[in-house]
Amino acid sequence: MPALNHATRGTGKVGATLTALILVAMLLPGAALAAVNPTVLSISRVSSTPTSAASLSWTVTFSEAVSGVDLADFALTTGGALSGASVSGVTGTGATYTVTVGTGSGDGTLRLDVLDDDSIQDAAHNPLGEAYSLGESYTVDKTAPTVVSSLRANPNPTRAASVDFTVTFSEAVSGVDITDFTTSTTGSLSGVLVSGVTGSGTTYTVTVSTGSGAGSLRLDLLDDDSILDAAGNPLASGYTAGEAYEAGFYYTTLPLMFYNATGGGR
Repeated sequence: MPALNHATRGTGKVGATLTALILVAMLLPGAALAAVNPTVLSISRVSSTPTSAASLSWTVTFSEAVSGVDLADFALTTGGALSGASVSGVTGTGATYTVTVGTGSGDGTLRLDVLDDDSIQDAAHNPLGEAYSLGESYTVDKTAPTVVSSLRANPNPTRAASVDFTVTFSEAVSGVDITDFTTSTTGSLSGVLVSGVTGSGTTYTVTVSTGSGAGSLRLDLLDDDSILDAAGNPLASGYTAGEAYEAGFYYTTLPLMFYNATGGGR
């Protein structure tokens, strides 16, 4: 009988050990999962770039649902002459958040970064694994384009039925058409009109029909906010300082000379 009791005790120990091993096997997967820290997967622009907007947003995506995300978890990296930018708002839940930033003043690049201060945690209270500074950047451009020059493209003076002007802007612009121009004339010129616009980027050629009569002809540019740069900034002002053509037929009055029979003049 003592031998039986010893066997029974041995069997009990084995059973307890097996039970413990089973419990560990059941608990280990959950324990391993709980040990995984959340990470930032991406920080993506919400709007297009370049931009002149006063505020911009990014979508921040985490590897899993997290909480504790607020303004203090973000920092900004700027380049160029941009200053005064600041994080102004955070919205969202789970794995996706939207962060809004005031762009301040000046021109430059702007990137949103996530800090690693252990305040962002997953449901198992694991803090963020690391900071993130690989997000997309905006190019902020708040400087309005200007007209650099409006130059004659043909010989001057001219009797041509049409003449061209080369108009150069301070940066690439779009939206340039015949309604953006007018002409200033002197003398007897009439029927003058802008008849065509070609070009792209910073340089455009504007064709003007010279009409009839004679006088000076200058091309002016209007400021109607239809000409924009890539960031959406409208033209800063009109332009009336371009070169002019002397157009039409000019007649010169010469003094009359009377000659006598001997060939002398008087």
